[in-house]
Amino acid sequence: MTVKVDLPDLDELKELIDKINTLSYEAGKLKLEIEMSEALTVLTASKLKGDDGKPLSMSFISSTYSKTGINGELVELRNSLFEANVRLEDAKKTYDYVKLLIDIWRTQSANERLVT
Repeated sequence: MTVKVDLPDLDELKELIDKINTLSYEAGKLKLEIEMSEALTVLTASKLKGDDGKPLSMSFISSTYSKTGINGELVELRNSLFEANVRLEDAKKTYDYVKLLIDIWRTQSANERLVT
């Protein structure tokens, strides 16, 4: 038994493309903000002193403060980036699904023309 597939709404497809573009921009902006904050954090942390009064090592700074920030400010940005990437991947999967439906509709339409 063959299921008839209707052509998806092309206006919805355009809205989905716009959503993907917006989410890509949002994720890129967050990534850049994280990179800039990491650089600023490393610069700030390099001026800090350990309990022994010596400057902190760069490997310590890279493995701690550059991941979380001095006061944990990078954690929220990283969570926001993760959420933006999840929404972006969901939109991309929906787009791929709609494209698949269009391909199926195209094939069905061609087959119907051949039969008649």
